[in-house]
Amino acid sequence: MRLYSSSTLSSKLKALSSKTARSRRSPLQTVILTGLWTLCFLVMFDVAINRLFPYPTDPLTPRPSQMNVYFEYGRSVEGKLARMVGANDQSSSDLAKAGWLAPAEWSPAKLPAKKNLLIAIYGMSFTEQISEAMEQLDPRLAFRRVEAPSAPPNHSYTAYLMDRGRHDADVVIMGILASSVKAMPTLSAATWQFEVPALYTYPRYTLEKGKLQAIEPRVHTLAELRNVLNDPQSEFFKQLQSRDAAYSSFLFEKNWLDHSAIVRLVRRAWAQRHLDRLENGIHSAKGFAKEEVSVLQAMVSDFAATARQDGKFPIVVVLNDKGYEDHLIQALLPRLGQEAIPYVSTHAIAPASNLSNFIGDGHFTKSANQRIAKAVLTVINQSVPRKPVRGQNVSK
Repeated sequence: MRLYSSSTLSSKLKALSSKTARSRRSPLQTVILTGLWTLCFLVMFDVAINRLFPYPTDPLTPRPSQMNVYFEYGRSVEGKLARMVGANDQSSSDLAKAGWLAPAEWSPAKLPAKKNLLIAIYGMSFTEQISEAMEQLDPRLAFRRVEAPSAPPNHSYTAYLMDRGRHDADVVIMGILASSVKAMPTLSAATWQFEVPALYTYPRYTLEKGKLQAIEPRVHTLAELRNVLNDPQSEFFKQLQSRDAAYSSFLFEKNWLDHSAIVRLVRRAWAQRHLDRLENGIHSAKGFAKEEVSVLQAMVSDFAATARQDGKFPIVVVLNDKGYEDHLIQALLPRLGQEAIPYVSTHAIAPASNLSNFIGDGHFTKSANQRIAKAVLTVINQSVPRKPVRGQNVSK
């Protein structure tokens, strides 16, 4: 006969009691209990993430670690704005101040000493890098650079229009980035650059009877944005809801859900899906949608025509970045050829299909920028005379 110790009997009785208790629970009770435990662990995870990887609230604080930034990506746009915009421009982040259309701040307006050609260039970081490479190839060049982070054509075209008559540049260049064409039906960089939003605004353009019509944003400066940040009923936010194709209340509006790391992760995933839908409506494997192409072609035509009217030499730099093949130049080529508009397409120099032409952040490599810069310089040197520089040998 097998004998059991008291401790063995006790453990068996406890197990039997636990099994009996479980058997007495209804399926609904089991689901509720499981849900409560899951919720408990999610709350613990949420609290732990916020404590371990806090994001600084001061806009001037140096960028934190990658993990802190990762869990911040999904914060609402308004929540990010509240952290980026200080009480004044001096206490606001650099990104908050970037890209606003303020012609009075752009320089130089006249040809500097020891230079023989002033070029006004409108675009983004891609055009900035190309212009820097051009300066290295020819130090006699001077540049009036007007840029914004990932500036869409709306911004560059508007900057050019606002800058007319404000400078003595002989050459004007408009850079058009393929990946920013999707932002043409928007009014602010804050709606379509969700993870790391810039705040600058610009008009949205439509075509009416073949003429460009501008929908002006209700906010034009960082100071004006600061004034409406705490007013959800402001005309600017109402305008974004009705006129900005990238606007989403779930992504844009700040609320208590911003405090949850899990909700921020969910919102980030939703943002990627939302913006993918926006882009798919404008660009596909076959190229760009006809509506946006028509507006873009009209911008290019007006840019070239008005520049020539002002006695300037216009150049369109078509920037075909990763994932866009030669779609942008194919969309613009009919108009460029028809109106004999000088242009340089990067796809012919540094094809978007060749990933060795790009660095990790999506920009062109140094060697690719030098090749593109050389092509732009060739177009200029073939058509634009240089002014003599005293004490220096002048050649094209």
